Amino acid sequence: MSAIGNPSTKYLSGGTPARLFLSLIVVFSHFGSLTGLYRNRNLLDADFAVECFFILSGYAMMHSYAKFFREKGGNTAFYVQRFYRIVVTVFFLVVLQVAIMFSLSAFSWRQYFGKDLLAYFFANISLLNFLKQTLPGVFLQNASQVVNGSLWTMKVEMSYYLLFPLLYFAMQRKYIWMFVVLAASVCYRVFLADAHPTLSYQLPGQLYYFVAGMLLYHFHSREFSHWLVTVFGLIFFVKNSIWGYSFLESAFTFPLIVLAFTNLLSPLDKWLKAHDYSFTLYLLHWPIIQSANHLFLNQGNIPGGIIFTICVLATGSFLFKKYVEDATTTAGKSLSMRVLRKNNSAAKATIPS
Repeated sequence: MSAIGNPSTKYLSGGTPARLFLSLIVVFSHFGSLTGLYRNRNLLDADFAVECFFILSGYAMMHSYAKFFREKGGNTAFYVQRFYRIVVTVFFLVVLQVAIMFSLSAFSWRQYFGKDLLAYFFANISLLNFLKQTLPGVFLQNASQVVNGSLWTMKVEMSYYLLFPLLYFAMQRKYIWMFVVLAASVCYRVFLADAHPTLSYQLPGQLYYFVAGMLLYHFHSREFSHWLVTVFGLIFFVKNSIWGYSFLESAFTFPLIVLAFTNLLSPLDKWLKAHDYSFTLYLLHWPIIQSANHLFLNQGNIPGGIIFTICVLATGSFLFKKYVEDATTTAGKSLSMRVLRKNNSAAKATIPS
């Protein structure tokens, strides 16, 4: 049986530590760019890490949806789980941001709690953070006043989830269609990159990474030499780090780099599955770095800014994962199970992790 639609296909070994490694690259990259202390280039850059996240997301959705696909009510259960994973988690994050950032605002409470705050709140909980990225009086002395620039990827992820069943259906019929979608996405990105860079970064211009992950899932059941894939992936990683890469190259080299990371980090997979802080680190790091700028780095206290970032990010990630991310994920799984039980009299459906 093909890996497409096969719920018994195992998830990518090393996927969890690879996600954590990529999230740390994002943190390291944004710390440099937001503070101005250094600037990463090429593969030690947030763009590279985010695009590899999209590849892993494409793989993960194939693994997850295969378990929902054959169940009655599976589509509804799938969307419920994804909604809680992304939208509900982001909702609580935005509430916390609005509350905590008041303490850093240069404005009075009357100026802070007004129309601009409401615009920020509703734009961000609806994943349309590009409509309003700043809060009243917050980070006025920073080079950037954006409260949490990392949230732009959430709307890309949710847009992909909405489109995914159609892509899955097309891939079930003939996987060659995925190469057509991949090529169309690359063309979209290349043509709009200079004239409309913001548009080029939306889902049509990111779709080829998700599709690459879906194709990885399809071909991963084949017998490939792990050491050969790892060697080629590392060669491309070094080459791209030194000389850079084009959009076209990244569609084909990034999946190999992702496989190299997962192969090398797979020994850590078992332990880190219970301690996967990659999503939480990604969500929290930007406002924490901005706060470090505001409180320490703008006054020239670089050691204080570094220590603040590490300590608050570690503590905040632990608390946010325990009380928000884990809670919303559990609630989403529970509600998904209820949907499946309601639609399947046997009530033996298993919710994917």
